[in-house]
Amino acid sequence: MIDLISRNWKADKALFVSVALFIAALLVVVVSVIFSYVNLHVVQGRVSLIDVDAGKHTHLTIKLLNDSNRYYQQYENRFYDAGMNNVHNGDNVKFYTFSS
Repeated sequence: MIDLISRNWKADKALFVSVALFIAALLVVVVSVIFSYVNLHVVQGRVSLIDVDAGKHTHLTIKLLNDSNRYYQQYENRFYDAGMNNVHNGDNVKFYTFSS
């Protein structure tokens, strides 16, 4: 095995490095997907409070009737969710969030 790696390294270093980087990137993606799958949980219920920063569309706050938590979504300067303007008090919502 070590001899095979040594021969490949001597033959084509650029290919060897690119394959190693591809495997490392693939490993990072797989670990991230597993982490997200384990830590995401579903939140659903009826909206009791919704607050949208109407001027900039950069901040959304939702409070549900059956939950004591407040859920926040912070958007960047130019990105916002146009659908958040269609959610009103009393609507049923379902979304996924991390525990933190």
